[in-house]
Formats: sequence, structure tokens, C-alpha cells
Amino acid sequence: MFDRSEGFASLIGVMAERINEAFVFEPTCHVWTKSKQSHVAIPDDVKQYVENITP
Repeated sequence: MFDRSEGFASLIGVMAERINEAFVFEPTCHVWTKSKQSHVAIPDDVKQYVENITP
């Protein structure tokens, strides 16, 4: 299910063909929105943080 490459030793990949169901992701917030790309649309009902989240 997971894969590592010598060229990208610090990354772990997920083999999409091993996932049975479609991956559904519902974000609860967006962080560092001050540097988001102009083409990225953030829904109005999702909380936004201009910079990092401080606990």
C-alpha cells in the first residue's frame, strides 16, 4: 500500500490502486491563507487562518 523511492527518501507514497473506496476529504480549516494561490477557492463555511494555528 505504501511506497518509498530512493530519489525521495523522506517521502512515503500511497499506491492509489490499493485503495478500495474513493478518497473523500472534507477540510475543516485552511492555514496560511495569506500565501494561497489566486486560483484556489476556499468555501465560505471553512475556517481560515492567515498564518499558523497557535494552540
